[in-house]
Amino acid sequence: QSQGSVEISNQDTKQLLGTWIPETNSTKWAKGLRFVQFPKNSCFHRVLNNSPYAILFGNQPKLG
Repeated sequence: QSQGSVEISNQDTKQLLGTWIPETNSTKWAKGLRFVQFPKNSCFHRVLNNSPYAILFGNQPKLG
């Protein structure tokens, strides 16, 4: 993964956390990270032809 794509992913995570923190009145960004990363890791990734979650754990995430 190139440095540029890592930066884009980090900026995306930072933006999502920036939304999550005031919506939940939380100051604990690390707690919000799981709520931000799970949906990102569960989404299909064109280059991987699968979701990062499925590649790591061998199955699709259980939602709901």
